[in-house]
Amino acid sequence: MYNQSLEPENDADNIIAGLIMILTGMIGSAVNFVVMLLIIKTSSFHSAFGYICFSHLIAASAALLTGTFWTGPVTVFFNESVTVSFVGAGFGQLMHLFWFVSMYSHLQVAVNRLIAVARPFLYK
Repeated sequence: MYNQSLEPENDADNIIAGLIMILTGMIGSAVNFVVMLLIIKTSSFHSAFGYICFSHLIAASAALLTGTFWTGPVTVFFNESVTVSFVGAGFGQLMHLFWFVSMYSHLQVAVNRLIAVARPFLYK
């Protein structure tokens, strides 16, 4: 899917967008890794809820790292022909995988909290 608009691509916009993606991915990944360590060290999170949150953090970190090490640099240094290549499509599928895992983790957290609130005596 090449750019079919009449306006040429602006390299400055691509550089700014790529740097924002890299910075956001680095900060988000760092925060996720700190929270993962806190979940491991905090005994109250050694439950189903903590494990679900941990799986969500893994998926979110993987998506952020893919954006940091693929999407951001490709946006800064290459044109969009790289993103529609075989490798670009593979990284796109990888990003979708991590995004879907993250969304399913959200659903699991919601169901877990629903059970904990609706039936507190059944929840362990």
